Amino acid sequence: MLGQAAKAIATSAALIFSAAMVQADTVLTLVDHTNQVQTETMEMTMDELLALPQTEVVTGNEYVDGTPRFSGPLLRDVVALIQPSGATTVKLVALNDYSADAPLIEADQYEVILAIKKDGEFLSRRDKGPIWVIYPMDDYAELNDPNFNNRLVWQLAKLELTK
Repeated sequence: MLGQAAKAIATSAALIFSAAMVQADTVLTLVDHTNQVQTETMEMTMDELLALPQTEVVTGNEYVDGTPRFSGPLLRDVVALIQPSGATTVKLVALNDYSADAPLIEADQYEVILAIKKDGEFLSRRDKGPIWVIYPMDDYAELNDPNFNNRLVWQLAKLELTK
């Protein structure tokens, strides 16, 4: 009986350790190509994204039913962490290498977020996570355009900043 209890404790400890390791893994890489001398790179964990101020956006898009509540840090706050010098464009790159370019000014015009939760639950890879770029589509008529739908990059892995 003691052997089974020890196995159960060891299994629980392994699961807790494994969950902690997942939280410490890099989920987003920021690359600043604006410095002609040296490219700057910054890696972020989920815990670091969660430590930033979180913004909620309630909006629909062509990839969801209804109007879910998305939450995560603002794109502009994440970009500001790397302090790009004169960046005008951000390339949004997914885990599968799909990418879309977006003018950085949109991060200031709209509350574009890097959603990590939908309706209070963390986004899984099966549900377009762990990070999904979300524009507040329902708040601005001009966002209901295929160009903006292409920027709703899910499974976001990298932000590349250029001039």
